[in-house]
Amino acid sequence: MVAVFFPIHTTDWGRAHHFAARAQISAYMQALENYKKETGDYPSTSQGLQALRTNPGVVHWHGPYVEKDIGPDPWGHPYLYRYRAGEVPEILSLGVQGRPGPSNISNLVPDARQPAASRLIALFRTGGLLILALVLLFAPFLPGLLRQ
Repeated sequence: MVAVFFPIHTTDWGRAHHFAARAQISAYMQALENYKKETGDYPSTSQGLQALRTNPGVVHWHGPYVEKDIGPDPWGHPYLYRYRAGEVPEILSLGVQGRPGPSNISNLVPDARQPAASRLIALFRTGGLLILALVLLFAPFLPGLLRQ
């Protein structure tokens, strides 16, 4: 058995943590939408994300709305939750620094890294289409090539 190791750069881990935080925030936002559909409003700031797991005394609460307890972000910091009536709630990860600053990740701030990911997905789709086109182009010749 041969083991192959690929070097993983610190920036790759940072990127992975960033996307994991975005995914968690997105999942919490979906759970908050379900909570709002059933109860009529989002949890208050003081009720926080824990209201998705345990009923804070709200009528029509039919949760839990998430399967597991609300854990920390990928860097081990708790997610911050803020809600002002009539607005969209904010879920915030303090990022790698663990304090307010440019590394923060919020559902209210568009992801500047997303276009790069979208380009990568487009590249894979283009590559897949190219391979499919080649297979379809050479499929009629394949039986003859295999007989030789």
